[in-house]
Amino acid sequence: MASNASNASNASNASNASNASNAGIAGETGGGWVLAERADLPFVMALDSANNPLGGQRRPNPVSFSDWRWTAVWYAYRVLHELVQTTDWKLEADAAMTPAWAGVTLGGTAAEHDNLTRAARDERAAALGEILAQDGEFVTEFMALLSIVPGTHPRTYRVLHIAGLVALFAAMYYKDLRDRPRPSQVVPALMPPIPVPGHASWPSGHAAQARLMALCADRVLDASAMNPADRIVFQENLYALAARIGRNREIAGLHFPSDTTAGVALANSLFNTLINVHTGPSMTPLPIIGTFNGAISDAANEWS
Repeated sequence: MASNASNASNASNASNASNASNAGIAGETGGGWVLAERADLPFVMALDSANNPLGGQRRPNPVSFSDWRWTAVWYAYRVLHELVQTTDWKLEADAAMTPAWAGVTLGGTAAEHDNLTRAARDERAAALGEILAQDGEFVTEFMALLSIVPGTHPRTYRVLHIAGLVALFAAMYYKDLRDRPRPSQVVPALMPPIPVPGHASWPSGHAAQARLMALCADRVLDASAMNPADRIVFQENLYALAARIGRNREIAGLHFPSDTTAGVALANSLFNTLINVHTGPSMTPLPIIGTFNGAISDAANEWS
């Protein structure tokens, strides 16, 4: 069994927060597949009705890669590119993040230390299942809440991926900018039950991603033909789930409460930029991000 020791190096993969928006990639195509083929007669050499190999046939009008053919993961990068290239997202986000940072003590406050110590003592055991499940990804949890899977609501699934990628991108920028230590680096006894990510604590990427997912999903439902009373129920649940995901990272000893607050503020700012609502100091009108608004419209049609 000594050979199993080499598997220990895989533990570091558990902290890959960038995987948080990768849920269900295999499910986009129904689970993926491997195609077997005869070695003595590959399909390309099978004969058509005129006894000619199928490999000689050509389509006169091959299909182009229109929007609906792009999978959720890769479409999200198109939205991110447009956001970065055409908006003052950073200037807009700074309007929220600068005051959020102004109230932060680099190593956390005594109140934050007490909060996390109590959480580890009183809440961690009960929350451990959720902590572990949400570490790698949590798109699955939003889909479960909405009672959907990629096959039934591929466009809504795509919007969740967009939110996850955009929020993660912005969070990493601010993490690098502020370089705040993790709570367990200040209070070692917190001992998180999962590997501590190798990047800074502020803002919480999980909180930012979850909040932006909730905001975008709510936007989809608002643009749909859903009964308003039903939408209110979903709305309450979406934001509660987002808050729970952020709080679970605190209970795990991975984030200070002020990290979570900043993650929520960042998500709110990003959402406003995505939907063309001016809130920051930019002096130029925010452009409409066509790839994002198109994704919202397409997703809303799934709820008619």
